[in-house]
Amino acid sequence: MPLPTVLVIEDDPIAMRVLCAILRNGHQAVPCADPRLVSESLAAAPVDVVLMDLNLPHLGGEELLPRIQADHPDLPVIVVTGTQDATVAVRLVKKGAFDYLVKPVDPRGLVAAVARALQVREANRAAAAERPVALRKPQNFARFVTASKAMQRLFEYIEAVAPSPNPVLVTGETGTGKELVAQAIHAASGRGGECVACNVGGLDDALLSDALFGHRKGSFTGAVGDRAGLVERAAGGTLFLDEIGDLPLQSQVKLLRLLQEQEYLPVGLDVPRRADIRVVAATSLDLDQRIADGRFRRDLFYRLCGHRVHLPPLRERREDVPVLIAHFARVACEQAGIGQLRVPSAVLDLVATYGFPGNVRELQALIHDAVSRRKGGQLSVEPFRRLGQRPGAAGAPALPPPALGFPGHLPTIEEAVEQLVQEALRRSDGNQAAAARLLGISRQALGQRLKSQGRRRAIEGVNNY
Repeated sequence: MPLPTVLVIEDDPIAMRVLCAILRNGHQAVPCADPRLVSESLAAAPVDVVLMDLNLPHLGGEELLPRIQADHPDLPVIVVTGTQDATVAVRLVKKGAFDYLVKPVDPRGLVAAVARALQVREANRAAAAERPVALRKPQNFARFVTASKAMQRLFEYIEAVAPSPNPVLVTGETGTGKELVAQAIHAASGRGGECVACNVGGLDDALLSDALFGHRKGSFTGAVGDRAGLVERAAGGTLFLDEIGDLPLQSQVKLLRLLQEQEYLPVGLDVPRRADIRVVAATSLDLDQRIADGRFRRDLFYRLCGHRVHLPPLRERREDVPVLIAHFARVACEQAGIGQLRVPSAVLDLVATYGFPGNVRELQALIHDAVSRRKGGQLSVEPFRRLGQRPGAAGAPALPPPALGFPGHLPTIEEAVEQLVQEALRRSDGNQAAAARLLGISRQALGQRLKSQGRRRAIEGVNNY
């Protein structure tokens, strides 16, 4: 299990060494000497606790604290200072500080404060996972079809950060619904302008500059009139930049200026124009790898990560598969002008262990095909029978070869049943509902059998001991 990460914000090099040395045993200390770089540090890697000096250059601790709280409301911040003024401590706690330590810091007190912060954060996360999600405006997420608690918590986060002017980076595999997230962010933001989308993949710098920033009449051959770009069209609203990982390096410089200065230059103009937009960017690529390869600017990455939303692939939220099948079947039947079709149980069996490299979009295409090939008032099973024959894709590991066999010793009936149960669980990635369907028994029956196997193994272990 990885060590908990503590971001240490301290400009004094000696104090920094002392604090990091105290935390070294049992924690991963990440130093940050410049408070202006805190947002970048928090975006670069997950952080569990922040340890912050109160008296910092450029940006004081009392000013930095609410900024951290606004972008990371569940992140505990422990403040360290050289003053013992109780009024300062009370003021900081009211502003959201988790704890307050006085220099010179007692090592035991520091470790204990960090341990309490970690315990409280874990308890809050567990409570948040159990409580029902109460969205202020659930209609903003009406286009999502999901029964997943992880997705519901994602909606909570989106609703919380939507009013912020900071950029949002949406990551996730192809077909997970990144554009739907951008539309939900715009709807929840309350911004009066449009949500304007632009797929930047495959566009060179000239085409992209013209598309985003527009041009002035006569600025190049064929520019017979002034043309407003997408930035101008999105004024007062949201600009959604899809496939941002494919943005050419020259264009990345222009986008960085747009994010930093809220200014842009239409082609053929020398005077910059102001841009009142909120940028949401999306990618299915690994930006960390592209940064390492020199194909994506690190400073642009940090600018885009004002907030970050990661969409889980469909194989990690299998509870959504039956819900999505029913939804897409209903929509496809309505589009075809036919009555609702029954979903054969064989369909659920065949998708139970499939990796869905194309995610929700792939499942939607399968259902539309199955509706078109319907037989006897139900979906055709044929499109789903071919799933195991499809070539594998990134993020969707192929099913491992069967492990069930009888080399040498012939197992007893009880041993064979146990092997069969374990093979079904292996094929369904531990999903008991899917494993039960593969075995042709109820989930409750499978649960009882697993409990029985567990008790038998425990007794055998005691006897062997």
